[in-house]
Amino acid sequence: MDGQLLERLRTGEIGAFTELYNQYWESLYNSSLKRIGNADDAKDLIQDLFVTIWTRKDRLPETIIN
Repeated sequence: MDGQLLERLRTGEIGAFTELYNQYWESLYNSSLKRIGNADDAKDLIQDLFVTIWTRKDRLPETIIN
């Protein structure tokens, strides 16, 4: 993840959150679906993940290790 995007997200910029969501939701969903095997549960899991990211954005680390 781009450090600049992470910084924008930590400051509460909704555009950064939208960019993060658009960049990662599909791959996260597909990975979850493969592991869980249920589309609705995979969607719920990814939705919960993004809600958690947004609600805890001020506590995100300064860098993300790839």
